[in-house]
Amino acid sequence: AASAGDAVGTGVHEKHDQEGLISTLCDQLGECEARRAGVFSEDSVHGTGECSELENICKHKHLVDEQVVQLQHEKSDLLKRLEENQEDLDELLKKHKALIAQSSGGISQVRELQAELEEVNKQRHTVQEELATSVTRVQLLESSTVGRSVVSKQEAKVCDLQNKLEFQRGQVKRFEVLHLRESAVCLGEELEQSAETGARERETRQRLHEMEDLAQREQDSSRRRIELEMQVTELSTVRQTLQADLEIHRIVDPQASLEEVESSDESDSYLAVLDGVRAVSGAGLKQWCVWEE
Repeated sequence: AASAGDAVGTGVHEKHDQEGLISTLCDQLGECEARRAGVFSEDSVHGTGECSELENICKHKHLVDEQVVQLQHEKSDLLKRLEENQEDLDELLKKHKALIAQSSGGISQVRELQAELEEVNKQRHTVQEELATSVTRVQLLESSTVGRSVVSKQEAKVCDLQNKLEFQRGQVKRFEVLHLRESAVCLGEELEQSAETGARERETRQRLHEMEDLAQREQDSSRRRIELEMQVTELSTVRQTLQADLEIHRIVDPQASLEEVESSDESDSYLAVLDGVRAVSGAGLKQWCVWEE
């Protein structure tokens, strides 16, 4: 009777131990489910944030690409305008060289006129000497009645020489006035051409500066695009890594719980409990798969 009572007590004690083990396993399974749900919710929130950030980066990249295309069009337009301005500048330089050649021709003409003036001055000096000689001869002839006719001829000759001298003086003055007028006109045209050339050069320098600014902006846009592409690549890698970790957690957590139960219970009395745990785990996995779908 005592041995029977001990056996009954032992059975009751084992039954309580089994019930405690079952409750412990159920608690562990609940904790696993709670941790899995928390990990799933965190991964879902993190994945959603990364997707939105990836979409924003893609939109920003598209805008940067459009800006790069627009800057390239502006650069080509400025290059065309620069070529046209360069052609105009070449034409202005040719005209400037022609004006310089014309000015040199005018200088040579002035030298010729100066030589003619010197020649006229020499002729005038000769005429003045002849006039003085004639006056002396007239004075000598006036003293005699015989040389009056000769004196009148000499006076007529002197008047003719004086008229020629005055005409030559007028011609020289007219040539000098014409040359000065032409020189003033040429200088005015040269000043206008120089002012236009300076304005063209300033505009060309300004356009070159604008082209340098556009090139700098294009380099900055290219650099930003490369940085955005690198960020997109890094985010894609992180996303793939998180997805792989999520898949591993989905597979490893239930298997770890099952292996822990199987290692702790080796007797036949715990097989029924393990079957129940597996059934519960299978139901939880099916429900989780339904949630995933």
